[in-house]
Amino acid sequence: SVNYGGANSDQLFKVAGFIRTWGFAGTVILILVAIFLISNTIRMTIMSRQRDIEIMRLVGAKNSYIRGPFFFEGAWVGLLGAVTPSLIIFFLYRYVYVEFNPNFELQGLTLYSPGYFLPLVVGGMFIVGIIIGSMGSILSMRRYLKI
Repeated sequence: SVNYGGANSDQLFKVAGFIRTWGFAGTVILILVAIFLISNTIRMTIMSRQRDIEIMRLVGAKNSYIRGPFFFEGAWVGLLGAVTPSLIIFFLYRYVYVEFNPNFELQGLTLYSPGYFLPLVVGGMFIVGIIIGSMGSILSMRRYLKI
């Protein structure tokens, strides 16, 4: 006969499902807030450089030449926004790995090695930050930069 943990396992899976669902919803909300904040930052930059934009239009600058700096500014803001969470995850995961992995190995479980796992997570966070910043920038340019 197999003992799968019964009610304890079922309860654990319910809690994990609840956390997964609300974690995903929270992530989506935070991404939308980040896009909104970056969009407002780019909008303020566009408003403050309105005279420069007009001069560029008068001398015949291409639309991509005018939009480029705002796009890269949004990507840069997104990248900078990913630095702090990446540092937190980097140091926190290393701590958890050193403190808890020996106990997990006694139970037949293990965590991913920080040398393998952390570059993937940190790189992924940087890429997601750049994408979110670029999306906020594109949204703001479409709305407020009439070219």
